Amino acid sequence: MHDFVDGFDTYTEKPGYTWPADVAFADVNPADYVALVIPGGRAPGAEFVDSAAVVDGQMVSARAWPDHPSWMREFIQVLRSKAPA
Repeated sequence: MHDFVDGFDTYTEKPGYTWPADVAFADVNPADYVALVIPGGRAPGAEFVDSAAVVDGQMVSARAWPDHPSWMREFIQVLRSKAPA
């Protein structure tokens, strides 16, 4: 979770929220889902692109939480094209 603190020019990292899992990975059927969101972190060996949202095939990524609006717009476009309702 990100929060602004007096005396800092940028946000600071705070512990986020947790909740218990209601299904084990072994019990997940990928065919039951059309998307997966994995928040936070950076992929090892990934190339950094300084853009609010980057689309690479079916993968959509962004730099940080301020980019959520751009990331979500691209993510929804991919969902609409790959898994229309």
